[in-house]
Amino acid sequence: MRVDFRKRQAIQGLILVSPWIIGTILFFLYPAYETIALSVSELESIKGLQKVWLGFDYYRNILFESIAYIPLYQRVFKEMLIRTPLVVVFSLFIAILLNLDIKGRGILRSLFVLPFLLGSGFIMQQIMNQGLQDEMGETAMGTDTTSVTRGTILIPREVLYYLGPNVSNIVMQFLARITEVLWKCPVPIILFLGGLQSISGSLYESAKVDGATQWEMFWKITLPMIGEIILVSIIYTLIDMFTESTNVVMTTIHSQAFRSTRFEFAAALACVYIAIILVLIGVIFGIAALIRRSGNK
Repeated sequence: MRVDFRKRQAIQGLILVSPWIIGTILFFLYPAYETIALSVSELESIKGLQKVWLGFDYYRNILFESIAYIPLYQRVFKEMLIRTPLVVVFSLFIAILLNLDIKGRGILRSLFVLPFLLGSGFIMQQIMNQGLQDEMGETAMGTDTTSVTRGTILIPREVLYYLGPNVSNIVMQFLARITEVLWKCPVPIILFLGGLQSISGSLYESAKVDGATQWEMFWKITLPMIGEIILVSIIYTLIDMFTESTNVVMTTIHSQAFRSTRFEFAAALACVYIAIILVLIGVIFGIAALIRRSGNK
């Protein structure tokens, strides 16, 4: 039996994507189903995850009865509103600089991608928390030791003492914020570099002939041409921030599951968290669609 060319291509494509399909089913869809089922059940036995239907008691407790959990979601959401625009803007700015024809461009790109290569686990913690324990075990200037030592990575301790407790706290918080933002930038930088390099140089040459300035070319050519990359960067940054193990919701879920052994309640917390993330991503896609539609008009 002979198979025509299109069917043969379809079969080859299915074979190529089959590892992704199998991985998605085994490591995403099935765990997601078990998490949802666990959130509306009560465990009879951890072995085999034997469950008994309980209902939506955990959700009712999280959303309406307890006052401890909604503020956690609000805290992460506020942090996301601050950090996401900073990461995207910094990444785009750095990508534009790295895309310029300058000497040592490859070395500079490697330096900005280095945090991504190092990872966000033990190595990052060691870099961010160098000298975490003060020699005398004391807090300095009325601030916690972590803040002081993080600040002294970039600013000498003597300078912090000279500035005073209030100013040094502001400076160290600013440096910590910038460090966190820059640590999140490597992947968006790579995305923006790919988008910038895909823009035809003839567009800029034509704009220069017409007398356009660099600022005008950025708003009229660069930004519209990388609109899809900006959307991808925003979504990536959001998911990266929502799923980092250090945010309060993730630590609460981990604590409820593995310290308090309240697996059902932790599953409900996770489901509410995922629902909030999906709604937010849906809103962002909706806004992007409206902007795209208004631009086409």
